[in-house]
Amino acid sequence: MTGRLRALLVVLVLVVTAGGATACSRSGSPAADVPAATVNGERISAAVIDQDLADIAENQPFVEARSQQGLPFRGAQPGTYDATVVAELLDRRITGVLVRQELARRSIGFSPDDISRARDELRRELVDRASGASLLDGFPERYVDEQARSQAESDLLQAAEAKVALDEATLRAAYGADPDRFRVWCLRWIVADESDPEAAARAAAAVAAGEDFGQVAQRESADQRSAGRGGALGCQPRASLDQLGDRFSSVVTALAPGQVSPPTAADFGTFVVQVTDVRVRPFDEVRDVVRAQLLAPASGAYRQLLRRLRSEASVTVAARYGTWERAEDGTVGVRPPGGRPPAEAPGAPTTLPLTPLPGGLGPPSP
Repeated sequence: MTGRLRALLVVLVLVVTAGGATACSRSGSPAADVPAATVNGERISAAVIDQDLADIAENQPFVEARSQQGLPFRGAQPGTYDATVVAELLDRRITGVLVRQELARRSIGFSPDDISRARDELRRELVDRASGASLLDGFPERYVDEQARSQAESDLLQAAEAKVALDEATLRAAYGADPDRFRVWCLRWIVADESDPEAAARAAAAVAAGEDFGQVAQRESADQRSAGRGGALGCQPRASLDQLGDRFSSVVTALAPGQVSPPTAADFGTFVVQVTDVRVRPFDEVRDVVRAQLLAPASGAYRQLLRRLRSEASVTVAARYGTWERAEDGTVGVRPPGGRPPAEAPGAPTTLPLTPLPGGLGPPSP
């Protein structure tokens, strides 16, 4: 999560149009003093939304990752932002204010350690699948700090709703109760192209004859993402193995370190896989996973809490960003001009939406 936050020194102002939000200088603009929204009397400055967009725009890897997931960022016209993205940013800012207000109402505070842990969690979650690099790295520190603080606040409110502690002793005790669930299989593989179904058998024969598995993968594998790394897929939990089907998962888990499978047919093609290591990840590597598992039972209740806070809040939105409206399903959100309100806000309310890319397995690339 260290990759998307380079600060712009010039703050931008947005004028929402049907094609998107147009950026223009805010110097001397009377609109700069108009809030983007007011939440229970607390103002969200238009300059804050402008700066968020500027920071995100500077993080090209993040913008490209959104685009690859079918999530636009730019507007239809040069120099504009997608109006739905602007509305989503404002919507999440509104939810962030509501979370902070609820924490204050419950007299719940947080420490620098909470923010540090949230930052580490975001860094591990927001990863570029192609390179494995954290996308947080492209953002300025100020923006990263804001996202980490927002995540920490959300986690603390969810923990309060779940009535669970998130201190170190509790986390270590939860890990120690069943460390085997953090077992991972370190792998490398070779996948045959549909146009060359004999590639897997040819690769298996070459490895059996003593050729290095990595060199064979570079030459024979159709999975371009891993072929350049000698077929390496990293160390994957059982859940990631299962994503590629029961056949793949059962073959991998039956292999001892160093063993190579025979060519095996699966839905995505014929593969040969080698297990290089099997180990249980230490606590320090999975602290955020343990926290998520402790919080999971309350996720439904937490979403209901956010939904209630949003529904009951007194919110006004500046016209150029859209309107605060109730959808047919009862959710409330910012509807961009000419668009639909966003879905119910997630747990990290001020982070620009991007499906987490945890670096897990996926089908072979073309």
